Order: sequence, then C-alpha cells, then structure tokens
Amino acid sequence: VHQGVKGFVLDATDGRGILNATISVAEINHPVTTYKTGDYWRLLVPGSYKITASARGYNPVTKNVTVKSEGAIQVNFTLVRSSTDSNNESKKGKGASTSTSDASDPTTKEFETLIKDLSAENGLESLVLRSSSNLALALYRYHSYKDLSEFLRGLVMNYPHITNLTNLGSKNLLSSSQIVFYIH
Repeated sequence: VHQGVKGFVLDATDGRGILNATISVAEINHPVTTYKTGDYWRLLVPGSYKITASARGYNPVTKNVTVKSEGAIQVNFTLVRSSTDSNNESKKGKGASTSTSDASDPTTKEFETLIKDLSAENGLESLVLRSSSNLALALYRYHSYKDLSEFLRGLVMNYPHITNLTNLGSKNLLSSSQIVFYIH
C-alpha cells in the first residue's frame, strides 16, 4: 500500500491545475512538482508533516498533514496569484484610495490570462498557433525569415513587458539576420 500525500494544486481564479508547482515537505530536502493537470504524489511514512505548495507567480500555501498507515491522504491546494506590485499601497500614501481594483482592469486581466496560458504545458506553442492565423503560419513547417520576424515583432509589440527581440546580425550581406526571441 502506498503511503503519503496526493492531490491537486489549483489556480484560485479559474480552478485549473497548475503545472510545475512545487510540493515541499518541511525538513525533507526532496520537493516534487505537479504534472499537467496540477496533480502530485509524495511518498511519506506515517507521521505529521508541514507541506507547502508553491508556484511562480502565486502565493505559497502551507498545510499541516498527518499521514497514516492506511494509504495516501488527499491534500489539495488552491493558490492565489501574487500581486504584481506588492509595494503599490505604500506608494499611494496613507490618504489615497482608489475606487477600482487593478485586478478589474481589462488590461491586467488580459495580461494575467496570457501569463497563465504561457505557464501551461506547450503554452508558447498554443499562443503561436492562435496568434498566427493572419500569417498562415504552422508551427512545424518552414517559415520565411520575413514572416517569422514579422510575427515575432508582433508579439513583442503586443507584449513588451514580457518579451524581447534581439538582432544578432548576419554572417554576410546575402544572409538574413539572426534574431533571438525572449520571454521574461
């Protein structure tokens, strides 16, 4: 019989599983990560443990768990996205208040959705396929330098805070430039 903990790490906003979230057990230096649907399994002997689920862009959650010898205990975690600007309140001053939350801003919601989609398995591939309809680009075929560079420039223009495009130059006058696309 397998003993330990198993469960899911989920996004508090949409309930979707979080890929590559880390499950850490206090005083045990062997974390595990979640799979595609946010599921995980951690083998543990019977006893009491402090287990933390964390993921990039989310606030970590810690739970106290008692593992028994009868098998695995189900422990699910729901993580809330961390604030993009944790110092926002201190910058406003004590007397300042706002009537609308930054989270209700459509641009912020779109950005958070983009980050969530990019964080998923094959996230960039899916984004490229969805965004490339106007260029008729397919992911697994040859792309002309012009089409590919225009597409990447479009991504950089639409998402300047998380992307960067760098020109590395060319080998000679007859060849196309070599470019590098970064997602921060």
